[in-house]
Amino acid sequence: MSTTDWNQYFSSNEEVIYTMFAIMGMFLVFIFAMALIFLVLKVVGRWKMFDKAGEEGWKAIIPIYNTYTQCKITGISAYWIFIIFIGYLLSSFIRPLGIITNIVCVYFSVILAISTARSFGKSDGIGLGLFLLSPIFNMIIGCDSSKYEGKRPFGDILFSMDTSNDSVTSVKSESKTSNTKKVEAKKTVAKKTTSKTTTKKAAANKTTAKKSTPKKSATKKAPVKKTSTTKKTTTRKTTPKKK
Repeated sequence: MSTTDWNQYFSSNEEVIYTMFAIMGMFLVFIFAMALIFLVLKVVGRWKMFDKAGEEGWKAIIPIYNTYTQCKITGISAYWIFIIFIGYLLSSFIRPLGIITNIVCVYFSVILAISTARSFGKSDGIGLGLFLLSPIFNMIIGCDSSKYEGKRPFGDILFSMDTSNDSVTSVKSESKTSNTKKVEAKKTVAKKTTSKTTTKKAAANKTTAKKSTPKKSATKKAPVKKTSTTKKTTTRKTTPKKK
């Protein structure tokens, strides 16, 4: 079609074309909004997960470093990140290598998701959900009452798995729990000492009250005895003797 034909077509169907562009614009805005919501959910869920495992939550914001931190928490080898990164770089020059890199990326994502679910005491089904819908299941694992149970890696074919629980994350979590226990112990000791001091003060007040009461009674009874004897002596002196 020539330019005159396009101008005639556009002028005759101007309203239809405007509505089509409006629908496409609304659809793009909707996709952008959903992508932003999923990104926020994923970051917040990972932040909470890292806090549970004893890592800093801000590591969830950095794109590649957050995956490395998740590998360190779950016991998966972080060499997969380097392999996938190199694979995507070489796939721009060697096209068939891109298919292999995609397969490796899917494999790594599956074992990382299942290992994450196991490390927080979840089932493998939650791990598959974490692979398929990572923003939602990140929020589920991060915001529920589950706790970090240590490294529980899924079976890896190429690289050896790190199952040692004496890592930096476990040390940090143990230090946090020990600090909370120390604070609770100090509070209980303070409560016991205050209760002991109050009981001692009450007992001291009782003993002082008991000691002070008999002295007052003795001082009151002493002049009564003296007055009775004086009355007897005076009556004896005043009575006349019989002849």
